[in-house]
Amino acid sequence: MKPDSKLGVPGLLEAARRGTVSVVNQPGSAVLENAGLLPFLPELAHRLLGEPLLLPQATTWWCGDPDARRHVLDHLEDLVIKTIHRRPRGPDSVFGSTLGVDELEELARRIEAHPHQFVGQEVLTPSTTPTLSPTGLEPRAAVLRTFAVARDGSWTVMPGGLARVAPDARTTRVTNQSGAPSKDVWVLASEPEGGGGFWLQAGPGVEATHPAALPSRAAENLFWLGRYAERAEETIRLVRCVLDRRNEFDSGITPAGTECLDGLLEALTHLTATYPGFVGAPAEPLRQAPEGELVAVVNDGSRPGSLRFSLAALLTSANAVRDQLSVDTWLAVNDLERVLDPLSVAGPDVHADLQSGLDAAMTSLLALAGLATESMVRDPGWAFMDAGRRIERALALASMLRSTLVPLRGTAAESLMLESVLIAAESIITYRRRYRSQAQVETLLDLLLLDPNNPRSIAFQLARLADDVADLPHPDGPHLSPEERALVEVATPVRLADTVALARPDPDTGIRRDLASFLDSLTAGLRRLADALEASHFTHLQLQPFAGVLEPGNGRPAEPGPLDLSPF
Repeated sequence: MKPDSKLGVPGLLEAARRGTVSVVNQPGSAVLENAGLLPFLPELAHRLLGEPLLLPQATTWWCGDPDARRHVLDHLEDLVIKTIHRRPRGPDSVFGSTLGVDELEELARRIEAHPHQFVGQEVLTPSTTPTLSPTGLEPRAAVLRTFAVARDGSWTVMPGGLARVAPDARTTRVTNQSGAPSKDVWVLASEPEGGGGFWLQAGPGVEATHPAALPSRAAENLFWLGRYAERAEETIRLVRCVLDRRNEFDSGITPAGTECLDGLLEALTHLTATYPGFVGAPAEPLRQAPEGELVAVVNDGSRPGSLRFSLAALLTSANAVRDQLSVDTWLAVNDLERVLDPLSVAGPDVHADLQSGLDAAMTSLLALAGLATESMVRDPGWAFMDAGRRIERALALASMLRSTLVPLRGTAAESLMLESVLIAAESIITYRRRYRSQAQVETLLDLLLLDPNNPRSIAFQLARLADDVADLPHPDGPHLSPEERALVEVATPVRLADTVALARPDPDTGIRRDLASFLDSLTAGLRRLADALEASHFTHLQLQPFAGVLEPGNGRPAEPGPLDLSPF
């Protein structure tokens, strides 16, 4: 609730309002941290538990009590003064010993004006821990946070905990807000630990965990791992195709080459949703000198849709499911972490720098895809990841076809465009081997839309999606699940498609209108399928009560979600 805070999860309250996340310690539960309750804890322990506090607390006086207030005011310079609530600005605690006469008088006036808002507390001498500094080891103030977990109707205190140390040797206030670093806590045993807890155990067989027990959060991260990996691959392929055409037609004296390049640049903007980019008449200067925008599409990690953004999101998803990926798979993931930096373009030859960075990233992405394919058990986790990849590949291909084939061009420009699409779709070799005559739009659509044996085609993605969806847990019954229904709705028009009709220009509009409508419907259907998967498998939470209702348009903006590949 503090826009300038670096703590917490952005958008968490809005997500909780929508019921898409469960918050165990709901907003407002920090009332139990109210320092005004501290003087009453010993009596509360006797009244509620019938026993004294197991750990003593610092002696505290709540100023809402007249006798306690007089004691606090008489000993201001010897106490720590705290507010009973966290202040939006400034420290919550004030050490009286650090204040001058005028400051003490001002603090006393504030306490007299609102006594119930303050407590006084005895000053404790903090423990210290050796801390490595630039000048060597030095003692720094430290605090220990311990944890208890619910177990068998009671609570179990965890061994160890989390220690925070002061940011420097002179500081006695140890808080996260003040920049206090954390330390692990090791609890030493009084005698050597006996052997035990070995992984290998004799005895009766252990029942395997059912594959359907994949946590919802893990399933969601695997799904987006597949999507972001494929998104990054498709972006690299199209950028490399653009760079090749740019090198080929850099002089601008070939109208067909310039027209093809302009179409590819617009397709890149639509594919990555990095608008306004190369789209529209105002983008003409960018199309004439596209290097700056190309570098941004590749390298600007703060720009949703850029390659760096997709790679960073991929790594975030991968780190969230470390236990689902093989050891060798992490070799490829680690390589991706290393290629994020070399993507910076600082040399005079921008094209060569981009190509080198893109090739390195593509090598790591292909290794990741191959290792995941060969190393992951075909359980629901695999199905979610593969489904994400198939949906993203189909969406990307639909977007590219919509951008490149719907507008009509002259014969020379159309030929260059068809070749570019096949290159970007990793299908040029297959097409040339199969169709040795001149390229045609309908035969290209046969290969990229309908061919069930082409791993890059829409039909192939839908067939794999059918297998993935079948491997996901579903409720028993005769009815189709929402994702099964969405898949049937998107797959049926593809199976019935007539590529000759789709390739035919519309005489009234001067574009391939049937192809545009088909691809728009396909894109919408794929999105409905993705939404159905998310709704069925990633959200199992009940709405949580809040004091107020957030109206649309109010509150903090949501985090960027899946990239928008809307038809234009």
